[in-house]
Amino acid sequence: MIIGGKIYIVMILKAIKHKIIYFFIIWHLVFLIAFTVFLSFYTGIIISVCINGIFALILYCVYRLFLKKISFIFNQQTIIISLFGSIGFSLISWQFISFDEYSQDIRISFLFIISLILLIFPTLYLIYLFLDTKGISKIDSTKKRNIFDTKLYFVAPFVLTFSVLFVFQPYSLYVNNIDEMPFAFIELLFSELYFIGYLMGIIYILYLLPLKVLKKLSVCLSLINICIYIQLLMFNKYVVLLLGNKYDWKIHPIYSILNVLIYIFFILFSLIFLKKNSIYLIVLNIIIFCMLLSGLTFEIITNRSKFKDYNDPGCYYLDNSNQYTIGSENIVFLVADAVDNSYVKEILSDDLDFFEDFNDFTLYTNTCSVYESTSLSVPQILFGDTQINNSERSLTYVNRLYDSGYRFNIFNYNALGAPGNPERYFSNYKYSDDVALIRKDRIRSTFFTITLYQIAPCIFKQYIKAEKVDFNYCLDFNPRNTSKIDFDNDDFENNLNLSLSNEKLFIYQHIRGAHVPCDDYVAETEHCLNIFKEYIKQMKELGCYDNSIIIICADHGKREVSEAFAATPMFLMKGNNEKHDKMVVTDKPLYYQDIQATILKDIGLYQNGDESVFGKSIYDYDENEQRIRVWFDAVNTEIRKYNFIGDYKDFEKVVKNDEYVVVEDYSFDYFCLDD
Repeated sequence: MIIGGKIYIVMILKAIKHKIIYFFIIWHLVFLIAFTVFLSFYTGIIISVCINGIFALILYCVYRLFLKKISFIFNQQTIIISLFGSIGFSLISWQFISFDEYSQDIRISFLFIISLILLIFPTLYLIYLFLDTKGISKIDSTKKRNIFDTKLYFVAPFVLTFSVLFVFQPYSLYVNNIDEMPFAFIELLFSELYFIGYLMGIIYILYLLPLKVLKKLSVCLSLINICIYIQLLMFNKYVVLLLGNKYDWKIHPIYSILNVLIYIFFILFSLIFLKKNSIYLIVLNIIIFCMLLSGLTFEIITNRSKFKDYNDPGCYYLDNSNQYTIGSENIVFLVADAVDNSYVKEILSDDLDFFEDFNDFTLYTNTCSVYESTSLSVPQILFGDTQINNSERSLTYVNRLYDSGYRFNIFNYNALGAPGNPERYFSNYKYSDDVALIRKDRIRSTFFTITLYQIAPCIFKQYIKAEKVDFNYCLDFNPRNTSKIDFDNDDFENNLNLSLSNEKLFIYQHIRGAHVPCDDYVAETEHCLNIFKEYIKQMKELGCYDNSIIIICADHGKREVSEAFAATPMFLMKGNNEKHDKMVVTDKPLYYQDIQATILKDIGLYQNGDESVFGKSIYDYDENEQRIRVWFDAVNTEIRKYNFIGDYKDFEKVVKNDEYVVVEDYSFDYFCLDD
């Protein structure tokens, strides 16, 4: 290979020395060989050779005519810029070819890209020379050269914009929310490299522009970059960045208007700088680039211990084949994501008859979750602890249910980190080498949407459609695998058709609920409750309703506005053989740490001494009783721990007054809250 490379270089140098046209013949000979091999995968070798023979003749005639009109200059800058353009446009062309991203052969892709580079490079080289001959891309040679007159310098703001959109913000978002990510950092890294071709192509085009035009564009973009940096630094205070919510700027009108005025100021300021020296703006962009780079490096180093290993050839997953199976005796969780107690109270005040199907339930209006995110709340609801796989509390709870005959059917992937040996008590806990596909296209679209949302002025955020911001959306199931859990509200509703088994089942169903983005949170809550009504109706028809515990709840509270403290989720419960004439509404101070004790007490498995392990059940608290509850909120990399006594109004006061302590992790002693 090395000897062949040397021979090829010598042939090119000799061709250049004797006659330029031979250079292009040799160059395209290599291209045609690569492209012939590539086409042969699809058309066969004979047709491929014929197509490329015709193509070679056309190229020869075109370049022979073209070379007569310009003088050939062989210099380093021309080669580098043309190579940049050829690689960039080749990558862009490859991306628009309708290959299946996951089934294409890497060898075919490589041959195709190399073929395009070999084809495009001479063309871009000649275009650059032609424009340079016309004087369009030349720098004025009569003036004294300095570093600030070079085009490379004025390309810097474009590199900064690209880096913010596709490097700094996406990578920072991943690192600061690493616990939410279902894929490895390396997947994001390669996904964002997809855009490198666009940057290389843009750099080539910029070098074709007259220097004056490039300067003006550079100054304008420099000012935009400065505004973006200020936005990220100062004006996202009231925005829940990760979720991509619709931000209502009218809630903070002065704050939002000041945000827009800053942008207007810099736009007007640009009119002055367009006529003056723009050196300082460009330098400031370079400084911002260095600051963002150092900040991202620090974040990666600081959080490196949290990076997960996703390199196993296979993975555990939750089989969906029994998602709509119900047992003869059941503990059923019907969970609607992000449904807040306030939505339920609003429905209750508007239409009391809506809850007739829940007459046997108790509605708890004074609730508090432990965590603000789904990834932490799901294992806490199920096992009593989160990310503490072998705690006494969680292992005792799971083993006691298993020993009494219950088998777990869990349909949410945040439960994969279950305590002990999940394969023992999970009926649908499976292992496979071929379950999920990482959709790089979805990774790109998700992170790009959130990045746009982050950098936009507050007043414009509401117009950015931040759809599919759940990072699990970046995973897709292999078409050959049928294990996709129904999570979407409509999918769950359309496929809901329960079948009865003779087992005792612990079932956890989790749907999207009123999670952002959502047009009407109260209406979506009604929709979810109607779905659960149908679930209950089918349980009654199968004769397993009475001897089942049914809990209808949310994993956390509302997330639609910045003041929404996701600590007050919906919670309704029906115990074994519980009957009422109408739904009971209570202000008992329910805390999500009470769930395990409440379930054990309801099915008769709560033992003497369990209060030291599981605490009290909700049955042990009186109406409006005062108790300490703890709630954790994650703000960027900071974990805030709030203690409060009272109801949701008291809690909101604690949060608004910033009465929190910063802790290193989410663990806390449930039995020493007074400390």
